[in-house]
Amino acid sequence: MKKFAILFAGLFLMTFAFQSVNAQNQNTASSSASAEIMTTLKIVKDTDLDFKQLAPSNNAGTVTMTNAGVRNGDANATPVGGGNGVAAKFTIEGVDGEAIKVTMEPANGIFDVTKTNGTETMEVTLDPDDVAIMDGITALPAGGKQELTFGASIAVGANQEAGTYNNATAFTLTVIYQ
Repeated sequence: MKKFAILFAGLFLMTFAFQSVNAQNQNTASSSASAEIMTTLKIVKDTDLDFKQLAPSNNAGTVTMTNAGVRNGDANATPVGGGNGVAAKFTIEGVDGEAIKVTMEPANGIFDVTKTNGTETMEVTLDPDDVAIMDGITALPAGGKQELTFGASIAVGANQEAGTYNNATAFTLTVIYQ
């Protein structure tokens, strides 16, 4: 019996010693967690594209408008009423220096305007140079504000029917952080 008690005591001590050794070899490490919420990236339309008044002729023609609103017609389509048109203008605001991507729909910058209460249309093409500038933006400049202005040309048909032509969602810009 004495041997049994010594054996039992020996096993108990070995178990306790082994657990003590294991506890001494254990290490732990912790990780913190964090997140930064950035300023909301937004895009606002400042002005709509407006060619103002145009006069057709017996032949199809084109009126172009710069991104400063200056209108010029060819021999067959004439801007009338004096003054400039209005180029489309958008302002993007977010965190300065942050990478962004700007996309446009329709991607080619070509869309129609349709006569109010009619079916007649005219094709509008955004100035390719203005579209190229949009494609080249990769980050917001200092101050976190970027303006985009779009001139365009409009194809006026031969004897284009008089009236107001519009397209409420002619083109759409989308901006996202990269």
